[in-house]
Amino acid sequence: MSKSKVIRHGKKVRITLDMAEELVKEIDRLRESIGVNRGALIKVWLHERVQQEKAATTKR
Repeated sequence: MSKSKVIRHGKKVRITLDMAEELVKEIDRLRESIGVNRGALIKVWLHERVQQEKAATTKR
């Protein structure tokens, strides 16, 4: 996970996401080891992935 700063833009939107229990347990093991809450970790991961996809799309 990079140390890039997450910039918050605009209005917040709440989403509901169903996922396998085992995946949630794996996420929780990772988040406990780095000391952040689950929601924050998932938000950072999603932000990083969106940035990667934008960069990849720009290169094409």
